Amino acid sequence: MEKEMRLEQSTSKSAVRPRTVWRISGAIIAFLIGSGFASGQEIFQFFTVYGYKGIMGSIIATVIFCLVSGILVNYGYSHLKNQDRKTNNPYTYYLGKYFGKFMQWYTPFFAFLINIVMISGAGATMNQYFGLDSRVGTVLMTIFVTATGLLGLSKLIDIISLLGPLTVVFSLLIAILTLVQNPGNFLQAEQAIQATENVPFGAGNNMAFWLLGGILFVAYNIVAGVPFITNLGLEVQNKKEAWVSGIMGGVGLMSGALLLNVAMLGHVDTLVNVEVPVLYLAQQISPVLGLIFAFILLEEIFSTSAPMLWTVVDSVTKQDTKKSVKQGILIAVSLLSLIGAQLPFGTLVGIVYPFTGYFGIVMVVLFIGREVWENRKQRAVEEGD
Repeated sequence: MEKEMRLEQSTSKSAVRPRTVWRISGAIIAFLIGSGFASGQEIFQFFTVYGYKGIMGSIIATVIFCLVSGILVNYGYSHLKNQDRKTNNPYTYYLGKYFGKFMQWYTPFFAFLINIVMISGAGATMNQYFGLDSRVGTVLMTIFVTATGLLGLSKLIDIISLLGPLTVVFSLLIAILTLVQNPGNFLQAEQAIQATENVPFGAGNNMAFWLLGGILFVAYNIVAGVPFITNLGLEVQNKKEAWVSGIMGGVGLMSGALLLNVAMLGHVDTLVNVEVPVLYLAQQISPVLGLIFAFILLEEIFSTSAPMLWTVVDSVTKQDTKKSVKQGILIAVSLLSLIGAQLPFGTLVGIVYPFTGYFGIVMVVLFIGREVWENRKQRAVEEGD
């Protein structure tokens, strides 16, 4: 009887709860989808402009992202639960004392920059579809993001975890309908890119940098995601659940990016002059679909901007900081983001993301290297026993 009870408890501890996996993976998707591919501008610059090799770049990026996402959620479960997160943090653990300390301070600054990009994207969306002054969109998004940030992390996860999967499904729908109804000049995509002027390459200055573009896409997303994704590990009950949640988040995020990249290849010559490419594709399919996606896109931007704002405030405050002080800092950061968001959206994407991506590449290599080393060390201990 006791043996059966122990077996049941062991099984429970190693079980994967579908609802938790959905909640965590959905939060990862929602957190990064705004900076990842909500507008399509990011996919266009880091994958589409590299032609057919950009498809391979997006596949490689998917594998890397799933691996690192799983590592981060598992770190949160294995190292942060029941411990002081300020003295036990993923930066020094994976990156070492000096580079880890640098990235620990740089990450909230980058999250602040992404928040600026997202709010600028809201203004660009409202301007492109509704014809409103872009400043109206930036102000409205700032108000919604600030109000949500004041609710705290737990409420934030509950809200955005529902939005992430919805966004991926809708983005996949647009990609599929574009490919079926209007594939454009897909077979002449590379010739179109070479004949187009002022192509915004995310890496390098020509199509030969396709692999670097894909790696940079993952890298800049990981830099922004470390604090938030590791904290999601506090919500799981075992390592298996942590890994499954992290990997599913990566699969969900990158599947949408991959298919949208393919859909945009046939429209390079047009999209190069568009601030929000995915919205343009939706409008070409149907005015009604374009209207729906305009709101979906604003939701995507919100689901990234709100946790980015939380990341900034959480990173620069201590655990025992008064709630009123945190709220004051949050409002101040929101106002600064609103000021910065008056710059053009496409310009911000081209400046902010590539620069940080190079730091992110070093981080990704060290994350994977440390994980491999730890697993080998653990196996050696087990074999020794």
